[in-house]
Amino acid sequence: MQLITIAVLGVVLAVIAVLHFVKAFRDMNDPNGIPGPTQIPCLGRIHDLPIEFMWLKFKEWADKHGSLGFYRTEMLGAKFIIITDEKVAEDLLIKRAKHNSDRPVIRSLFDSKSAHGSMEYLPLMGRNQYWARQRKLTHSYITDATNAQYHGVMNFEAKRWLARLIENPDNFQASLEDMASKVMCQLTWDDPTLSEYCTKSAWGLLTQMSPAGPITNVLTPLWHLPMPLNPWKRAERKRHDEQQAWWMDRLLSVREKMGRGEMRPCWTRQFLEKTSLKTSISGDYEASSVIGMLALVGIFTVAGPLSYWLVTMVHHPEWQAAVQREIDEVCEGRLPTLADTPNLPILRACIKETMRWKPNVPTGVAHETEADDPGWPTYQEPLTQFPSIKGMSSFGWGQRQCLGMSLTQDELIIACGSLAWCFTLKPKKNPMTGQDIPVSLTKSNSLLIIKPDPFEMAFEPRSEKRRQEALRLWEEAEAADKQARADFVNGARTGSIPHVEAKRPSPGVPITVLDVKKQEVMIQVNRVNSY
Repeated sequence: MQLITIAVLGVVLAVIAVLHFVKAFRDMNDPNGIPGPTQIPCLGRIHDLPIEFMWLKFKEWADKHGSLGFYRTEMLGAKFIIITDEKVAEDLLIKRAKHNSDRPVIRSLFDSKSAHGSMEYLPLMGRNQYWARQRKLTHSYITDATNAQYHGVMNFEAKRWLARLIENPDNFQASLEDMASKVMCQLTWDDPTLSEYCTKSAWGLLTQMSPAGPITNVLTPLWHLPMPLNPWKRAERKRHDEQQAWWMDRLLSVREKMGRGEMRPCWTRQFLEKTSLKTSISGDYEASSVIGMLALVGIFTVAGPLSYWLVTMVHHPEWQAAVQREIDEVCEGRLPTLADTPNLPILRACIKETMRWKPNVPTGVAHETEADDPGWPTYQEPLTQFPSIKGMSSFGWGQRQCLGMSLTQDELIIACGSLAWCFTLKPKKNPMTGQDIPVSLTKSNSLLIIKPDPFEMAFEPRSEKRRQEALRLWEEAEAADKQARADFVNGARTGSIPHVEAKRPSPGVPITVLDVKKQEVMIQVNRVNSY
């Protein structure tokens, strides 16, 4: 009798489970709702969304379900609206930005949204008080640097890079990233020797925040395992603490040099000397985080597009030749500078087309809704202003648009223009067969911000005269930089340069811990091009 009772109970529970599953299935796949791929209760579509190159699956679904300019899907209970049309993105993320400008939680980071006062990752923060004040500071610093043409830092590092490419062309991918990192380390801390660790830190954070990074970004319940049983959380604790300590050490080092009168201008000095007296930034920890994050993001946004520029030029030599002709005519034999930008529309057009053809953020960065809310231009004038990469989908939308568009565009103009001035970019020859070694158009990593997989290519100086000129320019620039640094330190010691004290801000107000419940719907902009 007892076995019969248990069997009957089991059947009843099974029937209830089946009915619940059927009801959930019908609710998730309401034919009158937003179109999208068939959803499975609890799973959504997690079972067939690949970790690598997931934007191709988004594109496949878009072709089938995205006729309205968007479609819906779910992943382990998280609801997504995938936007496939720029006009829809503009409507939802710009015109109705007040509803759609939050960020979803990045599970494999500690307090990614700063909902509990971490104050560490500006691009990932929720739309809260920390985001507002850090965004204001970042915008101010980048605008000032842009207006000052980055104090010559980009031209200086471009000269260094050309010399490194001449001396060791096979190491071009490492030197490319190091150039982008040195630019940011100079602007941030006036110290290009920090670039190696800064680059390592940048890619470490990018990996941690990407769906193709730790499995806990996809199978999110694993993140909640106890620390002794959680290798992902232990690894992130180590990475996080090292990064934050390094950022803080940089700020303290600048403060120490300021005390000795040996710190040249940079963003960190600007904060300690001036901004800290009038900002709502809470103190050293938050300041070191927002400034450090600014340095890291400047690496992400340049290294990917610049790497794809190399791929583009190898595959389209006719456009490489057009860029070279334009630079030769406009610059009359000299290395291009930012002052030449208005007169280099072909260069700017090729940079823009590279970023359209190979967007370095193919899935976009997700927005999260805060309230219920349900053509590509080919020619513009004047040519002194257009084409421009500003406003492209790679930089995001609305209140979440990347603040570094001008910095990215200017650095790409300097780097790509310098390459065109010095080299002809070609496929590398196989020494055994004499055949061209293919440069893949499809192989890349699968992080949130992508770059090509390692490849081989040749950097052929356009002439021996141009090669010698590039080496001479770097030799002179390096000598001048060393002399300027020595003169600054000597001037501080002799009193000819005013002594600067790093002023400390008054104690800040207590940190408010936010606890705002919001509808868990994330809006993802997906721009995928055919490969």
